[in-house]
Formats: sequence, structure tokens, C-alpha cells
Amino acid sequence: MIEANQFHKLLAIFFFPLLLFIRLISPFYKIRLNLMMSERIGHFTEASCLSLCEKIQGEKYKDIYWFNTPTCNTQLEKMVKRVFFVSGCVRYLLLANNFFPSLKLVPTVNKLNKGNDRRATLEIPYSKTKGNISYFFCTP
Repeated sequence: MIEANQFHKLLAIFFFPLLLFIRLISPFYKIRLNLMMSERIGHFTEASCLSLCEKIQGEKYKDIYWFNTPTCNTQLEKMVKRVFFVSGCVRYLLLANNFFPSLKLVPTVNKLNKGNDRRATLEIPYSKTKGNISYFFCTP
């Protein structure tokens, strides 16, 4: 998960009211917090492609992303930041959300399947999209 020292945990306490606000507006506006694995290129591309397929498909959530910097590939980092909302504050929101694991105030998403059936994880989102993900790779 997220490595944090005491200073980061202290900062995360100040983000707890924002988590409560997100929870209060959740019946009207759905927000999910996402952690993208950016240390290895395979994980980074898979998570970004799965997120893009959900975005094309028309998910009803507003996803906010965070990934460790420096990433494994700076060009892919630029492309992901161009398409998705990536913020460093999400790190502290995720830490604050994990302070009380039983509450889980805001839903979090892990795009990577931990099991052996990775193929099933990839086939579902790709098959539901029209196959047009070319704007992810185009320059603005």
C-alpha cells in the first residue's frame, strides 16, 4: 500500500474532514480514490488502460488518482495526467481513509487483480468498449 512516515500520517489527519465531506455528498456525486502502481511499466499501463476503458464506458464515478513519483516512464506519466485527474493530495486522503479500516468512508479502487486470472480482469472492460482508445495516445 502506501508507505508513510509519521509526518505524512500527521498530515493525513487534516484531510479527514474532506473525507467526511466526500462521504456526505456521495448520494449525489460519487467519488472514488485510486492508487495507480507506477513503479513498473506493466502495472502502470494496465491500470491506466483499465481506467480509460471505464471512462469510455461511462462509469458513474468521478475518479481521483495518485501515483508515486518518479514513475517508471515519464512519457506515460504525462499521458495519464493529460487524461485523468491526478493529485498528490489523494495520498493523504487514502492514508486518512485507512486510519479506520472498518469505516471506509470513501471507496477506493485497485485496478490490478491480485489473483492468477489477469486475463478475465482485462477482457471485461476491453470487450465493453468500442475499441477506440486512440485519443489516449494522441497529443493535444
